[in-house]
Formats: sequence, C-alpha cells, structure tokens
Amino acid sequence: GVVTSNLEKYVPGHGNEGYDIAGVLWMQGWNDAFNHPMRDDYEVNLSYFVQDLLDEFGLTVPILIAELGQEGETPQQESVAIVRQSQINVVESFALPNVVFLPTSPYVVTTKP
Repeated sequence: GVVTSNLEKYVPGHGNEGYDIAGVLWMQGWNDAFNHPMRDDYEVNLSYFVQDLLDEFGLTVPILIAELGQEGETPQQESVAIVRQSQINVVESFALPNVVFLPTSPYVVTTKP
C-alpha cells in the first residue's frame, strides 16, 4: 500500500525496518447510514471487507468492528439502527474468535457539561 511502501515518509525515523499489523479497528458507517443505497448494502459490503481481511491475515489478526454508537444505546434514527444491526449481523455471521463487535454506544455523552 501507499503507506506501507513509504514508511519513512509517513512515520519519520522508522527507517523502513518493516512492520507488523497487530489488528484492525473498523469504526465507520455514519455517512453510509444516511445514503440509503449505501445503508442498504452496508451489511454485504462489510462482510466482503471482513472476508478480505481474513483472506489477507487469517485468524492471526484481531478484527474489531466498532459499533456506530452515535445517538447512544437507543438510536433515534432508523438508519443508524439499521447500520448498527448490520455490524452485529456481520460479526455474528463469521462466528470467529478474532472477529469481534465492540460496543461504543454506552460511552456516548448525551448531555453538555
């Protein structure tokens, strides 16, 4: 990739000594939630993405799918709930120990300080 083939440019002082992928954290979906064609295809697209990661790294790399947690534990907008459920469905469909759903909605601050 662009970054991995130019580590010294993006990580000054690295010296192109190689790298290890320790894990993948996927935290995405807000814009897709409000683009109905993307929202409707979100689950399939995320499944393909996870499969691509598994094909590349196997079971050795943790794949964390972070919940679309905006709006707290009870989303007010149906589109947010749809994407969130898609994220859960994808993780459950793989049923692998290294593909994990990471809840974020309990940590949303809903009041101003």
